[in-house]
Amino acid sequence: LSERAGELRTIMEMDVAVVTTDENRESAQVFADRFYQDQGLGIGESHSGAMLLMDMENREIYITTEGRMLLYLPDSRLEAVLDDVYRWMTQGEYGQAAMAFFEDVGLCYDNGIGDGSYYYDTETGKVSRIHRIVWYEALVAFAAARRFSPSSGNMGCMRTKNGWRRILSCITGRTAP
Repeated sequence: LSERAGELRTIMEMDVAVVTTDENRESAQVFADRFYQDQGLGIGESHSGAMLLMDMENREIYITTEGRMLLYLPDSRLEAVLDDVYRWMTQGEYGQAAMAFFEDVGLCYDNGIGDGSYYYDTETGKVSRIHRIVWYEALVAFAAARRFSPSSGNMGCMRTKNGWRRILSCITGRTAP
């Protein structure tokens, strides 16, 4: 398990950990979030990573995420990971549950940032949506940048009084009415 966690840390440049406890007087969420912070888990300024808590006393499992990991493990993916872990937990196969967590986190990372990902600040209630640039958006941006670069001679098109009409005429090569 330690070896797999180390591999994931190296590949993702984010932390992954599994913690078990037999004594917990708090909710699983409070315990996991506090443990993550108190132990200094996470990588970088945003403390990016994920941790699975196996609360043996209360028979609960919980995954806490921080930083960039939030983008790779949105709620929909977290539910799927928890389902895989839960299946092993109910059979008493705690090592397999931990391995399922590591494998699923690695798979989520490999699949990239999910559509509809966002950051939610629980203290302020602020939601920040994340927009992924798809290949055709990048292609359009690249073409526009080349078209209006100083070496193309089209920079003046962006400074006209006619705004979008003039810019459009530069792109299409036609004169705007």
